Amino acid sequence: MFKILILILILIWNHPAYSKSITFGVTTTQEASGIAKELRRRLASNFPEHTFNYSVAGSSSTLRILNDTIIDFAITHNPEKEEEMVADDPLLKRVPLFTNDFALVGPSMIIEECEGIRSCLSKIHHEQFEFLSRGDKSGTHMYELKQWEQLDIDPKNNEGYFSAIGGAANTIRICEIKKCFLIIDTSSFEKINSKKLIVISKDLKSNIYSLIYKIEKENNYLLPILKWIKLNLPKISIKFGYLSNQDSEKILNAKPK
Repeated sequence: MFKILILILILIWNHPAYSKSITFGVTTTQEASGIAKELRRRLASNFPEHTFNYSVAGSSSTLRILNDTIIDFAITHNPEKEEEMVADDPLLKRVPLFTNDFALVGPSMIIEECEGIRSCLSKIHHEQFEFLSRGDKSGTHMYELKQWEQLDIDPKNNEGYFSAIGGAANTIRICEIKKCFLIIDTSSFEKINSKKLIVISKDLKSNIYSLIYKIEKENNYLLPILKWIKLNLPKISIKFGYLSNQDSEKILNAKPK
């Protein structure tokens, strides 16, 4: 009788419909734009047998805890790191879902009009204006570092270059006070609705968000959830200022720049 009971419990535990507590990882930009909260609400509504929570961190930290199996799946925006991880682990999958623009924002009328974030950064550096870096290995931070690298500029040679942790919203608050420049994605900036900073320049469609996950025997209950996300999240993203679903489909097979 005892063996039968154990067998029943094992069967129940392994049944796909058995309730699971599922934690997914998002970045601070998704928290700032509001899409993270909406995704959790939609998942809870469509999969009521499970409970859903999410963790918030920069892309690099989120990918690290995903790799350590602390979270079940992640949505991040660090294409180079994502591709590197996928190349190292054949079980790991990456599916681009939606995109938006990275923007350089700051106080109005301080620098002349510039075309593209890289051009703006060059002017900021040579004029020694204050620039706030995320400094947290987030997707936004890694994009910034790539621009400096391509300019062959060490930003730390600018006395006005400094870093602050705390995510997208915190960097906006700091630059509103200090009148500095920063890089942020357009969806987060629009949601935060700063009254003191404006968009100076944008790099169009430069910020790609991807679903990162690994399916193994132990977590195959995630399959319908991941399928739902791939089908529906690009559409949901539209109301949060991300690229339209039609354009999102165009980048599904896009390789990181």
